[in-house]
Amino acid sequence: SRCPGTVVPHGGGGGPAARCDAHRSALVDGVPQPLSLEAPVHPMLYEDLINYPRARGKAHARRCVMCGHFASGEAATCSIPLQNKDVCKRCDTGIWRHRATGEYFKWCKGCKKFLHVCAFAEKLAKCTTKYSKQPSKCDRCRERGRQSYMSKRLESSSSSASSSSGSSASAAGAAGTPPGPPAPRGGAVGGALLPTKSATSEEAAAAPPRLGLAAGGGRKRGHAAAAAARDDDDDDD
Repeated sequence: SRCPGTVVPHGGGGGPAARCDAHRSALVDGVPQPLSLEAPVHPMLYEDLINYPRARGKAHARRCVMCGHFASGEAATCSIPLQNKDVCKRCDTGIWRHRATGEYFKWCKGCKKFLHVCAFAEKLAKCTTKYSKQPSKCDRCRERGRQSYMSKRLESSSSSASSSSGSSASAAGAAGTPPGPPAPRGGAVGGALLPTKSATSEEAAAAPPRLGLAAGGGRKRGHAAAAAARDDDDDDD
C-alpha cells in the first residue's frame, strides 16, 4: 500500500525512488490577500519546509523536493537548475505556505534558498491583487543588483571621459604647436655665423676707399709726381 501523496514514476510501480509526501508546505495560488510581511519569530529551515527528501548520489534520479516530480530519467517531467537545491522551475516561482506555522515563504533566485515573504517586502507590498507579478529575488539581492549596475555605469562613464579627454588634448597639442624660430641667415662654422653675400656687399660699399684706389686715377698721379720730382732735380744741376 502507498501512503497518500506518493509520486509514482510513469510506466510502473513505486520502486525505490517513490517517497511519501511529508505535506510540510503547500503552494499558494497567486499572492495571498492580505499578506503579512512581518518577520517570523523563529527562522525557517530548508529541511523543515521541503516535502520530499533530496536525492543522494548519482544512483538516484533527481526530483523536486517540493512537488516530487522527477527531473532525470525516463520519468522526467520537470527541469531543475544545477544550483537550485533540487527545486524545479515551477516551484521556485510561487509563494508557499508552511502548514505547521502558517508562515509564507518563497524561493529567491539570487540567494538560491527559501526565504520568508518579509525578505521580499519591497515588491510584495505593491502587489495589490492576487495575480500581481511576484518578485523573483529578495530585497537584498535586488539592491546588490542595482549597486552593481550603477558601479558598472560609473566605470564605463569615467573610462569614456578619460579616453575622450586624452584624444582632445592630443588634438589640441598637435593643432596648437607654436612654430620654431626662423633659420639664421648664412652658414655656421663652429657655432659662428658667416655673413651672407648681400651683407658683405653692403659692408664693402660703406667702407672708406683705399689709398691706392682713390677716385680720378690716384695711382697715375703718383707716378706723375715722381717724374716731376726727377725733372726738378735735373734742372737744379
